[in-house]
Amino acid sequence: MKVLSLQIFNIKEILLIIKNKFSFNKNKKQVLSNIFSLSLLQFINYLFPLIAFPFLTRVLGKDNFGLVMFSQYFIQYFIIFIDFGMEYTITREISINRYNRKKIIEIFNSVMIIKSIIFIISIIILLLVIFSFNSFTVNWKLHVLTFLMVFGQMIFPVWLFQGIEKMKYITIINVISKLVFTVCLFFFIKKSSDILLVALINSLGYIIGGIISFVIALRIIKYKLFVPSKEVIKKYFNLAKNVFISNFGTSLYMTSTPFILGVVTNRHDVVGFYAIAEKIVRGIRYSITPVTQALFPFLSKKFTQNNSKNSINILFKLSLYLLPILFLMLLMVNIFTHWIANIFTNPVNNSVIIDIRIISIILIIGTLNNVWGILGMVNLRLEKFFRNYVLISGVFNIILCITLAYYFLDIGASISMVLTEILLLILISIKMKSIYLYA
Repeated sequence: MKVLSLQIFNIKEILLIIKNKFSFNKNKKQVLSNIFSLSLLQFINYLFPLIAFPFLTRVLGKDNFGLVMFSQYFIQYFIIFIDFGMEYTITREISINRYNRKKIIEIFNSVMIIKSIIFIISIIILLLVIFSFNSFTVNWKLHVLTFLMVFGQMIFPVWLFQGIEKMKYITIINVISKLVFTVCLFFFIKKSSDILLVALINSLGYIIGGIISFVIALRIIKYKLFVPSKEVIKKYFNLAKNVFISNFGTSLYMTSTPFILGVVTNRHDVVGFYAIAEKIVRGIRYSITPVTQALFPFLSKKFTQNNSKNSINILFKLSLYLLPILFLMLLMVNIFTHWIANIFTNPVNNSVIIDIRIISIILIIGTLNNVWGILGMVNLRLEKFFRNYVLISGVFNIILCITLAYYFLDIGASISMVLTEILLLILISIKMKSIYLYA
């Protein structure tokens, strides 16, 4: 029998080991803080609408609920337009210049001028669509009230808070505003005809949160009013342009899928079925997104210090860490699908169950696209390639979705969206592999 010898440490040595084991440097602490803030932010952004979904489906009825969701998906195009890809490119510029107050104010003013111009263009486009197509004219009040969300999104400088890595501010604001206006839905929505009130309450949540965040941003950067030159504004416009086109391409299979479903079938109930399934799965998936969002400014700096090969290795390791979590999430969603569907569609709707199980595949595929596409290709200055791949995938989805939605309704739309995500991952993988081999 072996005698185990115990090495005796004095108290100072033990404390030193614990400190070295569990302490974080400033950068790691900031990343973890941002991950927590963004996680809470994403959780709130998806939790509160999901809480309201069962209530709204019962009070409004499946047709009116589907109409509200159809309007939100329609207005989502304008939200993508007003964001203009700045949540990544401008975040990167803010992060690089975070200690240069003059530069940050220049970026801030340039971005707000660009967004104001886009907002005016958006109003014109909205009015043209509403009064050119009878199906939109009939519900013009609903679309206009839903459109107010775009104004709230315009003045919400999330890109600034991400760039300076102070996400706790917008997290607190979002938690309070979303909580207040979700509670308002339960208090003020009483009958199926209250769809305009639903749109107004949702939009007020965006606007109030945007105003408060905007004021806090001005105080943080010690704002100074001046108009940047046309060349400077154009520079930031061009920086964001490629990511915007990528985001627009993404909308061709995310936002456009339910939109096409509604147009092709002319049935708002199936839009509601798809919306419930898609929101549930994306809400679960976006619990991972804060990790990638918080890592974006950190990796922007990291990648400038490494060659392409080392940067791709970092992404590969990150993917390996995420995959077990993603597989577990996929398994849990499929095990509890019936229970989840029962919460949102009581009595249980079989279409929603099938949609959830099909769309759940994006928990893995969609997250990998985010890691390799946004964290990888954007930070490696490969925005043009990523843009082209997303556009190809988006066009593929439009063609496929029109066909499948016509024959298989919401289930066809779900299949189309998943196949599109798979195509995008294949295109990204081929490009990143070629860069790695020839780096």
